[in-house]
Amino acid sequence: MKERLLKLPEDIYEAEHKLLTLGINIRDAREDLEREELKLFSGILFAKTPENKPKYSNDDSRKVALMEEKSTSGDYLELENKVKQLEYEKGVAEIASKKLWAELRCLEALSRIGGVS
Repeated sequence: MKERLLKLPEDIYEAEHKLLTLGINIRDAREDLEREELKLFSGILFAKTPENKPKYSNDDSRKVALMEEKSTSGDYLELENKVKQLEYEKGVAEIASKKLWAELRCLEALSRIGGVS
């Protein structure tokens, strides 16, 4: 129990560091996703008909076109999946971190009750 109690702070540090890194990676991936969405939207915004008129004349038609583009763009879908995967990994890492903190509290309580062995 004593060995584990002494090792837990290092394990908690590593878990918290992983959470921080995943948070940064999620932020970066969301920014990439937003850039890709802007790229798709700019293509829609500046699209022209053969008569050189705007292809999408109102906000509603542009929104529908953007939704269609997002659902068929391989780059957008790849980035969207990356964000989802990172968010999942962060959720798992949060559970692992909470488990380590709970373990630390339990071991600290046990050590106060009966001494550390």
